[in-house]
Amino acid sequence: MLTETELLEHVLELSATQRAAIAQRLLESLEPQDADPDAERAWADEIERRVAAYDRGETASVDAGEAIDRIRQELREGKVT
Repeated sequence: MLTETELLEHVLELSATQRAAIAQRLLESLEPQDADPDAERAWADEIERRVAAYDRGETASVDAGEAIDRIRQELREGKVT
């Protein structure tokens, strides 16, 4: 059996696509098994609502880098907990 370090070394030798697939499976394995079965549908509905609001011009998009910078600044200033 491989140690955690040995396993990681082997995984890092894989292609980016293969590593992404493994990462996705690992993240999925961390999700609680008793999660709300309606959560996925609720998120899909929320995404549709937000896209529709954007399409109607009711909201604007924000560059991801700018959004991350703003969140980091708010965290430094203690505005977000």
